[in-house]
Amino acid sequence: MKQITVITLFVLIAGTQAFAQLSPEKALSTYNKVKGQYDALVTKWKPIKDQAIANSGTLSPELKASVEKVDGDVNSFGNKLNSFSSASVADQAAMASTLKSDFSTLKSSVGDVSKQVSKLELPKM
Repeated sequence: MKQITVITLFVLIAGTQAFAQLSPEKALSTYNKVKGQYDALVTKWKPIKDQAIANSGTLSPELKASVEKVDGDVNSFGNKLNSFSSASVADQAAMASTLKSDFSTLKSSVGDVSKQVSKLELPKM
């Protein structure tokens, strides 16, 4: 009886892991889609960041910290995307399974900080 329970548990775990993994084609498709969205986000983020840096003396300490954190998050996500092509197929599938949600979180953070910076009366660069 104990062996049947162990075998059943093993089959359930193995089945769940196989189901959770994306196919290599789906992982690459997800990567390409998110990479394109990330590139567009960086294009929008760079002028906001440059404006904040150029006018850092007028930013509140909280906003400065937010800009620095978001910039670090943008760079970190870029590094994650850059490491995708050199990862194993299994690692690519694992990475791809979180890319969309991670990007969504990043996009939201960039949007929030961009709105705060844009509200300020700063000279345009």
